Amino acid sequence: WMRDTRVLPWVAGQDWSCVWTQRFHGDVTVLPRTRVSELPKLLSDPAEPWLARCFDDGARAVRPWVAGLQTRRAVEDAVAHVLADARAADAFAQALHCAVPDLPRVDSGVDHADDHDELDGWSPQRTPPSPMTNSSTQMQTAVVKLALSGDTLVLRGALRGNQAPAERTLTLSHITAPRLASAKRGEPDAPGAYASREFLRRRVAGKRVHFAVRHATANREFGLVELDGVDVAMLLVREGWAQLSTHARARLDRGALRDADEEAEVRALADAEQLARAGRRGLWAPPGAVDARPRVLVFDGDAAAFVRAHAGRELKATVEHVRDAATLRLAVHLPTCHQTLTLQMAGVRAPSTQPGASEPFADEARFQAEAKLLHHDVHVTIAAAAATSGVFVGSVRHPAGNIAEWLVSAGYARVNDATAAHVPGGPQRLRDLERDARDRRVNIWRDHVAPQKP
Repeated sequence: WMRDTRVLPWVAGQDWSCVWTQRFHGDVTVLPRTRVSELPKLLSDPAEPWLARCFDDGARAVRPWVAGLQTRRAVEDAVAHVLADARAADAFAQALHCAVPDLPRVDSGVDHADDHDELDGWSPQRTPPSPMTNSSTQMQTAVVKLALSGDTLVLRGALRGNQAPAERTLTLSHITAPRLASAKRGEPDAPGAYASREFLRRRVAGKRVHFAVRHATANREFGLVELDGVDVAMLLVREGWAQLSTHARARLDRGALRDADEEAEVRALADAEQLARAGRRGLWAPPGAVDARPRVLVFDGDAAAFVRAHAGRELKATVEHVRDAATLRLAVHLPTCHQTLTLQMAGVRAPSTQPGASEPFADEARFQAEAKLLHHDVHVTIAAAAATSGVFVGSVRHPAGNIAEWLVSAGYARVNDATAAHVPGGPQRLRDLERDARDRRVNIWRDHVAPQKP
């Protein structure tokens, strides 16, 4: 964390923190006290009492290390979560600044995906592949739009003005994660499926990655994804949120893998899975150690009672889908479940994205909102229930900015008088931003003609 938070100064323009710091991952080898008289026994068949004493000695040697390792890992995880939240906030602020120059910019030196010219579609990687990558693999660059599950990502190219970016769905090779349910199937999530997806989402959503497509079937592409030089599949397996797929394991057992590089990769994944199981991490953790709250995909409760129960309180939520720039599908994290609901931002109305009848700039506004909010963590305040069942009116707060104000200022939304009364602090700020966007004739106001003064 000292390197990530830049506590240590740079010398001669170089980061020398690696001299004093190290990453805390890998294995710990603990050796019990060895007696010289026992060495000859290593060359003979062990007796059961001697083996029992060896196990007991090993347990006594490991016990003093356990508390220290648990504390160290807890500290590392806490710092990682704080850094992830800070980087997400900085990325959102950067995006706001790029679209609306007069908004304050938060600059922490983090490399942001949407600021780079090379993200025009799928661009070749300019850095050497990692040791886990076949040297013949063509690496490309993209931004992670969202994580569909613990082993599948949707990748996109860069936003270029008002053009929709190219997208593709990629499943990580050789691994599998528990299956998430869908509202259509009407079945629950597989155990650990949502926690697995959340682990992946928090680490890669909105970030620039390098990827390579290795093979494809009729409807799926499989490949490698790297984030900051780290193989994402290996990270998932090592932390216990995915496992080696049955197909890959069978090919390994039969010796049917393509070449030595693929065999080494699959063996490394198998070894990482065994370590995760032994360490009881992720999916292999004991009951109660992992968030087991169910996802409720359809809101069928009393909307008025829900508003009364949560009025005036900020609730943590994740943006799961952007219907239009001002209407979001959220997973609201309640004490008993992850409740899915639809939220209309109070005080603003974005162009409609109805199929075959989209209003001007509807797609552009939705793309911009997706780039800034999709699969990001936000805080929401529920103000009222809309006329449509399961739809609520409220405000959305991101740590780095107010998305409703940005939409209005950028000319992607207008003030909605019908819900303006639910804007925290009143709608005057939105009205001022709308007047400024109208005067600048940006986006939805492009053809606006100011009334002639008498």
